[in-house]
Amino acid sequence: MDAWEKFDLWKEPESFLYMPLTDLTPAEQVVALAINLDDQIHNGGLCQYFDNAYGDDAGLAHDALLAIGADGPAEAYQRALTVFPESAPPVDTEARRDILSNLPEEQFDFLNELDGIYHSHADLVPRLVAEYIQRNRKDIRGSEEFCAQ
Repeated sequence: MDAWEKFDLWKEPESFLYMPLTDLTPAEQVVALAINLDDQIHNGGLCQYFDNAYGDDAGLAHDALLAIGADGPAEAYQRALTVFPESAPPVDTEARRDILSNLPEEQFDFLNELDGIYHSHADLVPRLVAEYIQRNRKDIRGSEEFCAQ
């Protein structure tokens, strides 16, 4: 079973992945941020991520990628943040949408290019998250079941 299959089994509605970050341990925050970012980028790209509620945590996702050791995806993601003023996406979804709706076409092309770079590391983030969970299992609820699969 690959890492994505394990994550799909782990994504129950009561999973910590769907809880507010303030209710999570630091290790759970890293896992939630990295999984949700990766899932959104592979589902619809950076534009989708920034356009929906997962993007509310966009300012924290870069550090989560670095925490798991995903340097290549973190670099592509950091570059994507530059489409926002001061490379800081607003926490408010509507404010981000306003910025996105006013981006010049070249910026959308830039984000699409970064999607491709991110996708070139397709299996890296899930694998690194799985390793991170193994190393931090005492601080991540449900990790026993995850690690046993």
